[in-house]
Amino acid sequence: MRLTQRAFRYAARLTLRGFMRLTTRLHIDGLENIPQSNAAIIAFNHLGHLDPLLVCAFSPRAPEFIALADLLDVPGTSLALRAYGVILAHRDEYDRQVIRAALDTLNRGDLLALAPEARQSPNA
Repeated sequence: MRLTQRAFRYAARLTLRGFMRLTTRLHIDGLENIPQSNAAIIAFNHLGHLDPLLVCAFSPRAPEFIALADLLDVPGTSLALRAYGVILAHRDEYDRQVIRAALDTLNRGDLLALAPEARQSPNA
């Protein structure tokens, strides 16, 4: 991981955490279940736009995210995703590069975060 990417992740997580604590009455349960140093998958329900930001901000370590390539078409989101460095997946396609990148992440002992539905839940 490049130094600029590591610096962006640190700054983004710190900024998001501070912003969320100042603007919400957030209570998070279960962080103790995320290992401090071993590989793990964080599978989260994608109920709204803030979900990946909350995972990013409050995970004990900066996770690698699998994100939809479609998000690169959204101007502000595109910049943030490129700076953070995400694994891009194409909707409804089988992509071996995504699987390899996810396995590489886990083999390094890092956290991998993804929303299994790959879109916001229609029941939200």
